[in-house]
Amino acid sequence: MINALNCYIVTLEAVTVWDGQIGSMPTPCGAEILSLNMKLTRYQIKTLQFFAAYRETDPTVMRQLRFNWFAWLPLLVIAGLAGVLVCTPGDEYAGCVVFGVVMGAFGRDLGRFRVLSRIWPVYREIIRWPRVTELLEAGQLPAVRKDED
Repeated sequence: MINALNCYIVTLEAVTVWDGQIGSMPTPCGAEILSLNMKLTRYQIKTLQFFAAYRETDPTVMRQLRFNWFAWLPLLVIAGLAGVLVCTPGDEYAGCVVFGVVMGAFGRDLGRFRVLSRIWPVYREIIRWPRVTELLEAGQLPAVRKDED
């Protein structure tokens, strides 16, 4: 029986990790294989762009922060609102809680960036780079699906 927790797509081809073994297998878990005929979502294009950007160099934590800076803007806004709450009499504790949640989200992201930096050499070895280039060329941003999720 295939468990969804130990079955996932590693690259944008039919290479999967299944029960700890790497190899080309039929798509377990109903995974969709990308072809040149499908329109890529924005998230898929962004992932391919990330792969292409770090083909030659390792994605350090700072490089990943620069690549994903826009994703942290909402958290910075919420942190600013938490700062206002901390300065408001009677709402200090609520501001501290909100600020703590924001700091937890920053810490989570930094931890994920550190893990990706450590395992990137494995990704570099298993990704078919010509396929990444083909998919990026075929999936230009204007041809992206509107229903991304």
